[in-house]
Amino acid sequence: MDKEINNYYLEFVKEYKEIRKKEEGKPKLLLHVCCGPCSAYPLVFLQDLFDITILYSNSNIYPKEEYDKRLYNLKRYVNEINLKFNKHILVIEDNYDYDSFKEDLLPFKNQKEGLNRCKICIAKRMKRLFIVAKERNFKYVTTVMSISRNKDAVYINKIGKAIENNLYKNEIEFIYTDFKKNDGQEIGIKIAKKYNLYRQDYCGCEFSLPLDKREEKIIDISIVLLIKDNDKEEYLKKCLDSLIIQEGDIAYEIFVLINDKEKEKLEIINEYKNKYNDLFNVHILSSSLFLDISNIKNYALKNVKGRYIAFVESTSYVSKDFLSVNYKVALKNNADVVNFLYKNIKENKKVSSFNPRFYLTKFYNEGNKKRILKALFNDIFVRGYIFNKFFKKDFLKNQNIFFMGESSCMEDLFFSYLTFLYSKKVVFINKTLYFRNKKAELEKFDINKFSQKLINSWFLMRYVSIKEGFKNIGNCSFLPKTIMLSFSGLKFYKNLDISYFSYLKKNSKQLKKLVKNEYKYEGEEWEKALYIYLEKSKDNHY
Repeated sequence: MDKEINNYYLEFVKEYKEIRKKEEGKPKLLLHVCCGPCSAYPLVFLQDLFDITILYSNSNIYPKEEYDKRLYNLKRYVNEINLKFNKHILVIEDNYDYDSFKEDLLPFKNQKEGLNRCKICIAKRMKRLFIVAKERNFKYVTTVMSISRNKDAVYINKIGKAIENNLYKNEIEFIYTDFKKNDGQEIGIKIAKKYNLYRQDYCGCEFSLPLDKREEKIIDISIVLLIKDNDKEEYLKKCLDSLIIQEGDIAYEIFVLINDKEKEKLEIINEYKNKYNDLFNVHILSSSLFLDISNIKNYALKNVKGRYIAFVESTSYVSKDFLSVNYKVALKNNADVVNFLYKNIKENKKVSSFNPRFYLTKFYNEGNKKRILKALFNDIFVRGYIFNKFFKKDFLKNQNIFFMGESSCMEDLFFSYLTFLYSKKVVFINKTLYFRNKKAELEKFDINKFSQKLINSWFLMRYVSIKEGFKNIGNCSFLPKTIMLSFSGLKFYKNLDISYFSYLKKNSKQLKKLVKNEYKYEGEEWEKALYIYLEKSKDNHY
């Protein structure tokens, strides 16, 4: 791969002399940096030799809060250097994609630090360094990673030269470094203390976390279990049984939300918790919160620990591979949302014989978003349910998406719609992983109570669609289909105090104005709902 070198510092000196012969001015260097402390000495050493631009490309770092903390301290240190030495060092932040990065590390997660997992991590970041250098026309690159005693400087330099020789020969040159030489690490520690830089206690990925912190930080999936007040004990037990026998090596929690008045169901939950304590995270909440289910779901969004969130109703059960299939697909595709198939259970406890099919592509991005947004309303197995979807927590947090209930019903539909609208990728799995007792769900549903709010929700989604540039999504033709699928069809219309179609006819002028981007209608309930939603979005719900 590379010639044998005894001293990479001396090799650096030789290379730099050759570079100066070729370059008239100060050569430009793209420097990969993993954190502030590791950059402390290399920046001081290199600042007078190169015109430096820093690349912060570290999708290996987990969790995102740790990634952000390291980036913040790096930027703070660079600003100090620029001011003190009159420099103009820039920091480029690469895209953060830990879920995708982690997939290549998983087979080696139980290895000690410094073996194959670390080598793959280093190689992936080094490849990214060259890609960015080519995109931004840098001729010289190197990394600060050799400063750490826990990093193999020989491997780092060899992999750098291998990428150069095999992929970028005569285009980009990797410069040998070993910043540990000449007491580089000790000097860096002193600099880090002087500037009060945050010094982390693990390398970056979750598998390098100290053992006493792993249980606290590493949760792949949070299963939010919503305990319904109209379910039977046998439903709840079957649901719990399905959740505790999940296949695959996945760290997950069962995040239970239960009404403080549900004494019998709480006893069942506690029985399971006593046997499987490490799985259960039980929250007993006031019955007043359960008056609006959106409050409960928003509570879950704020308090779950998982990287992905799944919602499960206590009247349902899931397949053994429910978590393994969804999580594998989510990681592989770096999906914001994963949508999978479900089946309804008849009263005789047989699974519905209806065979679902997707008439969709496997995933969508910005190019075919319009088609998938339509499918959310028209395809029975996409739709606005949350129980047949996985959601990436960071995505929901960054977009500030939450459940709204004050002036609408079908809060799940609106929530799902926003996730589809703002996500970069939704993945569809053509496999049945979820089974639900639909009759139990509809037993206490009072359609008259929600008829007007249902229409309000509809207008609210139309408003957001037009605001985001999707004027043709949500036309009048597909809401009746949505209602029919959600509320057992004709039974819905029969029980309505007002005719939905009469309402549409009466408000046809407003609908036409809405399509023309005329948004303001004084006193309309749907606009009040939007106002409430936008006002709430100013807060941090996570």
